[in-house]
Parts: sequence; structure tokens; C-alpha cells
Amino acid sequence: METFILSEKSVSGHITYVCGICDDGFAGECESLYKKAILNMDFSGMSSDYLIDIKLYKAISEITPSHVFALGIGVVVKNAVAEGGGIIGNPLFDGESADNGMDYINNGLWCIAFSGRFGVVVKSDKNKAENIFESIKKFNDKDIQIAVESSVSYLCKNSDMFIVLSDGSGKNAYPFAACYDGKNLKKLNFDSDSF
Repeated sequence: METFILSEKSVSGHITYVCGICDDGFAGECESLYKKAILNMDFSGMSSDYLIDIKLYKAISEITPSHVFALGIGVVVKNAVAEGGGIIGNPLFDGESADNGMDYINNGLWCIAFSGRFGVVVKSDKNKAENIFESIKKFNDKDIQIAVESSVSYLCKNSDMFIVLSDGSGKNAYPFAACYDGKNLKKLNFDSDSF
């Protein structure tokens, strides 16, 4: 497996960002596929965090190939009524709201998602994933930027592969994505001057 990450502005001018885990040899193809999808997304007039997340899910679930095992996608919509604008997990599964828990999403991957905050997909066995979940859950009590950065730092030392995505919409959101392939950490975060 390998990771991929990218950001692009949607047709409506909203910064949209993606990170994922796919089968070996498909990262470049995945980046092109999701870049094209982002360029066609329109978030004009949207302010409901729930509807923004539904739009993200529908856009990716319709195009995701079977060699993508995990995906996170977020968008920066500053006037959203609540923090949201991000989804993470297996894009081939039916979507569900983040439940502040941990779920197995196949291929040795575990998804941890905190509602209105951030999510992680980590490649791990069950015992290690449970330890990671307990550690990250403690970080989630902190300011969102500290929680995300602490989680990334912890995961670099305690896992072989992961993606992290933080919600990008709403007043207190922290738009962020990262991927780690066991050797290289790639991050996307955006300062307020970007939007």
C-alpha cells in the first residue's frame, strides 16, 4: 500500500483537500482522479456542516475505484454553521457520522473519527489500534490544532502507515491533512490568508 495527498480549489473557489491510502502503484492515478473531482465541486451558498459532508461523500463515493482503501476529504467553508466539512474512512462503505470511536475498515486499516474535529486511518493490528485510539482520544481534549499535531507526532512514532484529516469548515475549524507511508510524512495545512 501507498499514500497520496493533494489540495485544489473547487469550481466555487473553496480549498478542498484529500489524503488517502491505495494499492501500490496507484497514488498518481488517485491524485489525478480526485483533483478532477474537486475541480467540479460547487459549495456555493452552503452553510450546513451536515450537507457539506454529504456533498463530499457523494462526490467521492461515485468515483472511487476499488484500489483505494481509505480516504479523507475536507473543504474550507468559513461560513458553515458548525465545525464540519471533512470525512474519513473507507469511501466504498456506506457513509455514517463520526461516532468518536474506532472501526475496522478492511485491509488491516482502522478508522478513528471524532465528530466536528478530526479523523485518522491507521494500518495496524487490533491491539495496537486500540492503544493508538486510547492515546489519540486523550489528545482530542485539547485545542484542535494541538490535538491534530500531537496525534500526527504520536502516529509517526507508533504506526507504520496512516492518514489524518481535520474538518475544514466552520469558525473554529483547523483545515489539515497528512499522510505517512512509513518513511515520509506529507502535510497540508492552510493559514487563514489562504481563504
